[in-house]
Amino acid sequence: MPTKRANIYRAKEWFKVLQTSKRSQTAVMTLGPGQSSGDEPEAHTISDQVLLLIHGELSAEIGGKRSRMKAGDVLIIPPRVKHRFTNPGDQPAVTFSVYSPPEYPPDVFQSRLTPSKFVHTSHPQIHRIRESFSLVRFQSQTYHTRDK
Repeated sequence: MPTKRANIYRAKEWFKVLQTSKRSQTAVMTLGPGQSSGDEPEAHTISDQVLLLIHGELSAEIGGKRSRMKAGDVLIIPPRVKHRFTNPGDQPAVTFSVYSPPEYPPDVFQSRLTPSKFVHTSHPQIHRIRESFSLVRFQSQTYHTRDK
């Protein structure tokens, strides 16, 4: 069975599920300067999350502890551990995550409710990031499925 390819360059939302199989799932997240992955820390019920910071910097709150992340840092967040990420920098922070087992329904995407805070993929910095790398990550709130 051929593997379905996904391309992070096509993600237009701040969070997008890229691929889903029976045992794992990939997603991309882009947080603009000052943006957070949510208002409060949240946890995944059954999924491990492997998060790789591709570009920028993040302030991570994981299990009640705070730390700084820089590009190239990777971490594993076990199930039921509350976490939240905030971009303290002046450029977008781009992450790529793998969830195992899958956390979200396939084809889930999330747009920011406040357009002024949403980082559009037409932003030149995002294009440079996505031209330099070929990966990216997420967080929870309200989810929408694409109409096919």
